[in-house]
This record gives sequence, C-alpha cells and structure tokens, in this order.
Amino acid sequence: EGSPAEKAENWSQLIDKFPQYLPAFYHTGMAMKAAGMSGRALEIWKQGIELAHNQGDRHAAAELRAALQNALIDDDD
Repeated sequence: EGSPAEKAENWSQLIDKFPQYLPAFYHTGMAMKAAGMSGRALEIWKQGIELAHNQGDRHAAAELRAALQNALIDDDD
C-alpha cells in the first residue's frame, strides 16, 4: 500500500536488505517506473540482469531484459 514513491522505496529497501533476492529487482524496477523514476528503474533492472547471470537464472534474466527493453521503448514514445 501507499503512494507509488512509497512502494518504490519499500522494494528498494528489500534489495538493500537482501541483495541476492532476484525477484525483488523486477518488482523494484516496476515500482520505480510507476513512481516516475524511469532512470532508476533502468539501473535496477540492469543490476538484476547481472545478478541473474551470476546466479545462472536465464528465465529471470530474460524477464528483466524484457522489462528494460519495454521501458526503453516507452521512453522513446
């Protein structure tokens, strides 16, 4: 619950507390994008992609890449 900015902050705190928890990167990026922090969302998704590669999770890497690419396309519109 809360404003988009509060949701983004809550997700960001989860990453700070559990930096290896891969699912948080997708959701944090989505929350940041919804809060108008597109640049920060892109950074989070890129970090998540790197973590997914390090963990050998190709599925998560693909989902994070898709979110990143969709955000870049949205920014171009």
